[in-house]
Amino acid sequence: MFGPFPNATKHSRGYPGWLVCAGLALLTLWLYRPALQFGFVWDDYDFLVDNYAVQGISALHWKSIWFYPPGGVYTPLHGTLLALLYQVGGLNPLPFHAAQLLLHAGCVCLLFMVLKRMESPATAAVASALFAVHPANIENVAWIAESKSTLALFFLLL
Repeated sequence: MFGPFPNATKHSRGYPGWLVCAGLALLTLWLYRPALQFGFVWDDYDFLVDNYAVQGISALHWKSIWFYPPGGVYTPLHGTLLALLYQVGGLNPLPFHAAQLLLHAGCVCLLFMVLKRMESPATAAVASALFAVHPANIENVAWIAESKSTLALFFLLL
């Protein structure tokens, strides 16, 4: 096949893609599981704890999230996610950390699927696993305010 993804039509031998994704997701969830016990830090207070806009789902809250960003940082999808998670657990940090962890695992799986179209499945799996465990991602996974970065990557890969 001609085009930018020469391996796109290649049938891979070995493990099915969904099984590799499941393994990568389990690796990610296992590695970052301590983050589920963390509390709020630094910008979490500005974006969540002290931000009335994400502490409800009324029309006024949505208007504030989408048209009046906190601190001049326009991240309406991030605010929407925080508002929905606030409805689940209030100011309990567990749902926020769990969502962040699941988002990162989703990014790892999406990265594998994108890379598998460009490279061999084995290369894609190794690269995705390295991305999953890379220390540079600790801040993105463990810090609730950084869910905006994880969301951005998720939608980019999607």
